[in-house]
Formats: sequence, C-alpha cells, structure tokens
Amino acid sequence: MSNPDDRNAIPEYPESGSRQPPQSAGQSQTGPYQLPGQTYPRPVHGPAAPPPYQPPYQPPGQGYPPPGPSGPPAQPPQYQAPSGATDAERNLARKRVEARRALGGHAVAYLVVNLFLVVVWAFSGGGYFWPIWVLAGWGVGLVLNTWDVLFRRPVTEDDIEREMRRGRGAR
Repeated sequence: MSNPDDRNAIPEYPESGSRQPPQSAGQSQTGPYQLPGQTYPRPVHGPAAPPPYQPPYQPPGQGYPPPGPSGPPAQPPQYQAPSGATDAERNLARKRVEARRALGGHAVAYLVVNLFLVVVWAFSGGGYFWPIWVLAGWGVGLVLNTWDVLFRRPVTEDDIEREMRRGRGAR
C-alpha cells in the first residue's frame, strides 16, 4: 500500500507483493505497519487489522514541537499593588467592587421577578394591581442597597480620630 493514511484500502503484503495473504498466514510475520524486528500473528482468514496510526518519526528540532509541556507549568500572575497601596486599601477596594457586582445582580433579579409578576397579573384578568406591593417593598430595599453601595463613604481613620476627639471634649 503506497499511502499509510488510507485505512480502508486492503494492504499489500510485502512478502508476496499482492493483496492476498501469503500461504503461511498463521505464522508471525512482519507486516506493512510494523518496524523491522516487530512481529504479530496474522489471522488465517483475511488481512490483519493495522495497528493504530503513528506519525512518522521526525528528528528533534524539525516539524511540530513534541506534545506536552516544554517547561515548568505556568504560574498565575501575581498581584502587584499600586505604589503606596496597602493591603487594607486593597481589601476595601475589593469589597466595593464585590458590592457593585452584587447590586447589579440584585437589580436584574428585581426586574425579572417583577416583570414576571406583572405578566401573571395581566394574564389573570387585570383588575386590582396587586404586584405593586412586591414592586414597592422590594423597590425600597433596592434603593437602600443602591445608596449603600454607590453613595455611602467608608469609615476612615480620620473619621475615627475626629469622633474620638469629639468624645473627649464632651466630658
């Protein structure tokens, strides 16, 4: 067989030069898919199934790189704080980012659930607009959450010192 990638073709047997197995079909012989020195038994009836495909040998430095990691595993990038930033400042910034993301999820849940309730109200015949109670109650909670996340200042050391001075002066 001239093309080893053609798996559906009947192989040519190098011993006989034809597509018919040699007369000694039950003996161990070298087949067209084996390296010299390797043998496998041939079946008595029909050609043997070829072994799994292996790409041709390429000397190192030619062709594609070998599979697998070529060096030590990559390490995740390490966080480097901006100049002058402390761990406390980083933790506060992280909390603010997490709070903003949570607020976004809260707002999406508010819209989806209340839209569903309004659709249920509309399909149930309308009448008294009962979803207003859920809209109003949850809306108050959403407004308070928005105020807390977007407009409320975090407590700083200056705030604490100012309060301590005020407490000392009152005595």
